[in-house]
Amino acid sequence: MNEKLSALMDGELSRDEAEVVIKTLGNDPVRRDCWDDWHLVGACMRGEVQHADTLRASSRSACTEAIFARLAAEHLWERGFRRLAYCGDARFRWSVQRGRLFSEQVSAMGTEAAHFPQPTAARGKPVGAEAEQAALVAWLRALPKPVGV
Repeated sequence: MNEKLSALMDGELSRDEAEVVIKTLGNDPVRRDCWDDWHLVGACMRGEVQHADTLRASSRSACTEAIFARLAAEHLWERGFRRLAYCGDARFRWSVQRGRLFSEQVSAMGTEAAHFPQPTAARGKPVGAEAEQAALVAWLRALPKPVGV
């Protein structure tokens, strides 16, 4: 779909193709955000925007994470999984963001996603690899089956 958005921005689609892409944009807030971001980037490249909002500068990353989360949820759903789970790493901001976006996507599909509760030791520091692996195994075994992770 990103190729179609790019082609729409560049005026390379037929009228019928453009109408389909525009209709899809209206139903997909993630793609609408991408559309907005791409227009902002284009305006910056053309020198039309002198000072882009700092939060918007990181939106390309957010857009990418949203796409990854959506594709993961759709992939599992299309394979018949109705119980979904996310196993991320809370030490990385992108992983936390992707987990939140995955949950939002799964919620829009009418269900909820389980999340791996990453163990922490005293003072919020990560536990050792063996303890983390044991916690992960216990979490996976406790999930209702079948489950798409």
